[in-house]
Amino acid sequence: MCRPPGAHRHRCLPHVSVVLLKDPDVTSIDTDAFVLGDDRDATGLVQEIAGAIPGARGISGGRLRNAH
Repeated sequence: MCRPPGAHRHRCLPHVSVVLLKDPDVTSIDTDAFVLGDDRDATGLVQEIAGAIPGARGISGGRLRNAH
């Protein structure tokens, strides 16, 4: 995979439906979002973004190699 210099890859929310995320009638998505990545600062930011979804919690899943 080609990526720009300085770009970071993370994995988060692979099990949450885009249809559910976009549905205006859904006010809360009760789920844990496991965030995996090799850059701690960036992973923390992604956890914060996941936690901004009402009902969701951003949880560290460790290094990106843990994503199977």
